[in-house]
Amino acid sequence: MRNRETDDYDSKQLKREIQTRKDHLEKEYPVVVLDSGKVLEYGDIPREVVKKKQTIKRKRKMNWFNRHLNITLVISWLIGIPLLAYFFSTLKVMPMIITGIAILTVEFWYLKQKRKPLWNIILNFIPVIGWIWMLFL
Repeated sequence: MRNRETDDYDSKQLKREIQTRKDHLEKEYPVVVLDSGKVLEYGDIPREVVKKKQTIKRKRKMNWFNRHLNITLVISWLIGIPLLAYFFSTLKVMPMIITGIAILTVEFWYLKQKRKPLWNIILNFIPVIGWIWMLFL
C-alpha cells in the first residue's frame, strides 16, 4: 500500500496485499472440474470450454426444414395423402403402408421439434379440423 510519509508505494506491503487477495480467491474458488475431467486451479485458462462453445455455435445452424416446420408438414401431407389415395384406389397395399409410415414419421418429427407430446398425433383422426389444428400446436 501507500506509505504516507514518503508518498510512494511499499513494494513488500503491496506484495502481501496481492498475496492475501489471491489466497482469498483460492479459498473461495479452489478448483474447477471440466466435463472432460480436467482440474483447473485458480488462474488457469479453460481452453476446452472455449472450444466447446465454438462447436455449439456450429450446431445451432438450422436447415430449411427446421426453420419452416409448418410448411414441411403441409408439403408432406400434399405429397403423401394423394399418394395414399392413389394406392388405395389401385389396391396396392405395400406402397400404401410405406407412404402412411412416411407421413407419420414426418408428423412425429414435427411434434418432437415443437416439443409437444407425441399423443397429439391423435388429432389426425378428428374430421376436417384435426389436420388444421395440428398446425397450430
